[in-house]
Amino acid sequence: MKKKKRQIGTGLVTACLIVVMGAGPAAAEAALLYADQTKTEETADESAQEETEIWQEETESWSDVSETQTERKTQTKTSPDKSSASLKAPVITTRINGERPAFSWKPVKGAAAYEVWRKDEGAWKKTVLKGKYWIYFSDRKAAVGHPVRYKVRAVGRDKSCSDFSPVIKLVKHPDIPAILSLKKTRISWHKVTGADYYQIYMKKSKNSHWKKIGTSSTTSFKIRGSDYSKRGYYTVRAVAGRYQSDMDPGFQMGTKSRKKLKVLIDGDSITAPYFSWAERSCRKLKLSYTNRAVNGSRISSTAPSAKKDIYKRSVKKGFKGYDLIILSAGTNDYGYNARLGSRNSTDPETFYGAWNRILKKARRDAPKAKIIICTPQNRGRLDNRYNINGYQWQNRRRHTLAQYANAEIVMAKKYKCLLYRAPDSGVIKAGNVKKTTVDLLHPTRMTHIKISEDFIRFLETL
Repeated sequence: MKKKKRQIGTGLVTACLIVVMGAGPAAAEAALLYADQTKTEETADESAQEETEIWQEETESWSDVSETQTERKTQTKTSPDKSSASLKAPVITTRINGERPAFSWKPVKGAAAYEVWRKDEGAWKKTVLKGKYWIYFSDRKAAVGHPVRYKVRAVGRDKSCSDFSPVIKLVKHPDIPAILSLKKTRISWHKVTGADYYQIYMKKSKNSHWKKIGTSSTTSFKIRGSDYSKRGYYTVRAVAGRYQSDMDPGFQMGTKSRKKLKVLIDGDSITAPYFSWAERSCRKLKLSYTNRAVNGSRISSTAPSAKKDIYKRSVKKGFKGYDLIILSAGTNDYGYNARLGSRNSTDPETFYGAWNRILKKARRDAPKAKIIICTPQNRGRLDNRYNINGYQWQNRRRHTLAQYANAEIVMAKKYKCLLYRAPDSGVIKAGNVKKTTVDLLHPTRMTHIKISEDFIRFLETL
């Protein structure tokens, strides 16, 4: 998709952001830029479990460890099922060490499911991935700094099994510390699970090299003497044994405070975490914000609980007192097959209807506030259907993610909202979903940082 030039309204010097984010940077055009390219209809409801996890970043270092004789013996003991000559052993193609160890393999002809076996300090344990499209595994259970071995085999409809793939070894790295504040010669950050200690770095200009200025066993550090610079950049790295995290490169001591602006953030699991692009953007700009996003949230009033219903949250809590409203959602409406409805609908169980009600409520509660609607990011799957082009695949309603994004573009124009088109940032592309997300849907921590940098540039042009 070609990147479109942003068209932005004027006068957000004293404005406020209301972000309900579905993803990406862009102008407030209402042109339906996301084409509805229908392909095969292969969909299922998206697992609610995915939305309740803490999403962590994965790095790019890869590891390929051949299976040893000892592991082959273990494989024989843990594989009592007869192997099928008609099923070939899976071939692992991608291995990612990082904050979420992950790997994928080539589809096996005739496979109805796959078994992923993992071994850390104990015996081999099995996870069954049902469906022939499960060819990607992201390990939520890996402990920081402890190598884990994995192997995969295909399972046929008759329960016969292929041989195992060669064993690989991956390591979970520490999370990137989320910087919480940088002011008055002190930097503080969020605690990283499994970290032994932290290293603090600084550089005096954006293009100079990082210099380590100290270590800390706590989550704050006082900057002293010649290491202090009014315009300097500061960051933190977590260390666990011989493994280190990546660093957030963006916080500068001299950023002016804009705390008089009150920001409301609402959305789903891509917006909810404390390390999300939305919260980081507000912290870096020193904005006062409230984040009421919840994992699994949808715009349409179809969620199984009010907690995950943005429409119901909007009606109950309202928007009074906010200068900027950021709304970022839509991918769960697509994943859970919400009806689109018509552009003028007021039925909250449809996507258009819920948007109409939410935005009318926002305009009544905060008539002077600036509202930003964020369209969904690119994604790499719909439930267990592995693909790298989520914008083009139809859900059970025969709607593509592109159509939900188009609806948000229409709503932004109708209610004179600002529009941030996530795909235009170029951070998560159809071809790099495996490396920029932890599970083909949720951004890694470094991806959140990159989205935040793009979103901040978007805000600074307002």
